[in-house]
Amino acid sequence: MITAPVITDFVGSMLVSQDSTVVLPCLAQGEPKPKIIWQSFNGTITHKMNPRYEILSNGDLLISSLKWEDMGGYICIARSKLGEDRQSTFIYPVQNSRLT
Repeated sequence: MITAPVITDFVGSMLVSQDSTVVLPCLAQGEPKPKIIWQSFNGTITHKMNPRYEILSNGDLLISSLKWEDMGGYICIARSKLGEDRQSTFIYPVQNSRLT
């Protein structure tokens, strides 16, 4: 059955230790299978834009060596010819000592 994209797994906000690796989930369903796009305040996220960012094959966004400047909103967009769905996540990097 043909259905519009719906994001079924995401996280609204995250406190993450600086210098760690974080994975932002973005699981979407729909038929045809939606394409996953990530955006930040700088525009569409690509590995060329920042080599610490990688969009995984399942649509999740991996950020390596999280830095203070990574703080902010990230938008996952699931898009197909039938429309799109969007969900946002806010990342707040903290110093390691503040999470203990």
